[in-house]
Amino acid sequence: MRVLIILRGPPGSGKSEVAKALKESAGNSNYELLDLDQTIEDKFESNMIVALDKEFVVGEMHFGDGHTTEPEMWIRRFREKDYKMLSVVLRVCFDTCVKRAICREKHPLIPTDAIRQFNLFYQKYQNIFVHKTKVEEIWVNNENKNPSEVAKEIIINSTSVCS
Repeated sequence: MRVLIILRGPPGSGKSEVAKALKESAGNSNYELLDLDQTIEDKFESNMIVALDKEFVVGEMHFGDGHTTEPEMWIRRFREKDYKMLSVVLRVCFDTCVKRAICREKHPLIPTDAIRQFNLFYQKYQNIFVHKTKVEEIWVNNENKNPSEVAKEIIINSTSVCS
C-alpha cells in the first residue's frame, strides 16, 4: 500500500521533527520527504517525480493554500498512483509554537512573525486544504510529546484511515 501523510501546522508545530520520526518508524528506504511549501516550481516538480516512486511519502505543509495554491494538482497525481492519503494537523499551544518558531536553528522567525503565522494558520488557512482536496484529516496534539510518540499515533491513525 502506498501512503502519503501530509503534516500541517504553523511554524513551530513540530512538522520537521515528526517527519524525521516517521521516517525512523517507517524503517525502510522507500520513503520520501516532500516539502509542499516549496515555491521554486522546477525543484518542486523534480521532488514530486522522486516522491511518486516511493511507497511512503511524508509531506510538510504550512498553510495548505498553496501548492500550495493549487493542492488539487499534486493531490491528483498521488491519487492517480493509488496513494492512500491522510492530512495531519499538528496541534500545539500558542506559547509552545511561538517559542519553537523563534528558537529553531533552521529559518527562525522573529516573535511578531511567529505570532502572525500561528494566527493565520488557525484563523484562516486550517480548513482550506481539506476543502480543496477532500483528503481525510485528523488532528494530533503535539504538546508535551516527543516526536516518536506523535509518529506512533499518526501511524496508528493512518492504518485505520488509509486501509
